[in-house]
Amino acid sequence: MYTGALSMEMRQDYKYIKDENKLRERHLEQLRNIDPSIKLDDLVISNIEDTSQPFIIERKYHYTFGQMNTNTVVYQLPIMSDLDKKLFSAGNKIHPFCIGDRRRIVYNIEVIFPDAYVVDSLPSNSTSKIDEAIFEISYTGDNNKMKIYRKLDWNFSCLPANRYSALKLFWEQVQSKDKSSIIFKKK
Repeated sequence: MYTGALSMEMRQDYKYIKDENKLRERHLEQLRNIDPSIKLDDLVISNIEDTSQPFIIERKYHYTFGQMNTNTVVYQLPIMSDLDKKLFSAGNKIHPFCIGDRRRIVYNIEVIFPDAYVVDSLPSNSTSKIDEAIFEISYTGDNNKMKIYRKLDWNFSCLPANRYSALKLFWEQVQSKDKSSIIFKKK
């Protein structure tokens, strides 16, 4: 979900791409940068014209593991792109740090394993919060299915340089939670 100046910029960009296949290919490329085996099932873009509503991009995708002839499978979320990983790479800042716009990024992920596997271990749910950002991640699992809800709110567009280290520490916590593993075991 995008709001403000960034949503206006994205709306303009999407208005000029009339070909739905080009839009799908653009999003598939972004997903494949995270994991090359991801398949895009559905792409819905809402509120391109209605500027009173947030601009929303919903992607449904899946990917399959190779042969699973093991008793235990450790699964990590394919969320972080290379750009996300480098977001706060500077040691410190002397100038304001700007991300362009306030935004909310929400993932609702469902993972389904073959019937021969069950959820054995889920990471703990977590919330991290500072004045400029909020991160929530929660996990539920039953039998061979697992759901993950992940929300990240950036509540600033530009940040004073003296707040950069707090935001960098916050981002390290987000990255740590995004690297959490889910364990599935054979029945």
